[in-house]
Amino acid sequence: MNKIPRRIVTGIKDGKSIIIEDQQVENAVEHFPGLIISDVWNTQTMPASLNFETKIPNTGFPQTPKNGTYFRYVVVPPDKDLGVEWKKMNLIQ
Repeated sequence: MNKIPRRIVTGIKDGKSIIIEDQQVENAVEHFPGLIISDVWNTQTMPASLNFETKIPNTGFPQTPKNGTYFRYVVVPPDKDLGVEWKKMNLIQ
């Protein structure tokens, strides 16, 4: 499975932004060969509180909070790798 990085950049050291977390996501799911989904981050309100973290599960259809955000990482392989056949349609007659 692909390695999906999760880097959190916040804070300042010597006038520059710093990375406070650098690791791979723990909830990457490969639903079909090559189709990889990881729900990486969400917030419940704006402005977001960064004082705590709640692990979020991968879901087929995430529910984005009304005043929040949802960050999802998706790798979509070519149709042929998923077994999908694309038929070209002639729209000009």
